[in-house]
Amino acid sequence: MYLIHTTISDHGQRITSLESNADLVDGPLSTLEATCAELAASNAKLRADLEARSRRKNIRIIGLPELIEGPRPTAFFSDLLPPISGGPNPAYFS
Repeated sequence: MYLIHTTISDHGQRITSLESNADLVDGPLSTLEATCAELAASNAKLRADLEARSRRKNIRIIGLPELIEGPRPTAFFSDLLPPISGGPNPAYFS
């Protein structure tokens, strides 16, 4: 009978210890969850801003058929734009 009481008492102390440790961990965990939510919201805003900034630097050329540039759009537009704008053709400098 004494053995049962000591076992129950020991289990009670262990449970109390586990509960106090859980309480100690709960506070910082709540803080980390709040920080994570703030960072996720900030990240979403920054990604939206980055996308908007990258779109602002795009040039829209109207009147050209789709996929006219072929597999090398950079080369196509570097040859197309100077004659249109009155600038020198880069092929002359090669």
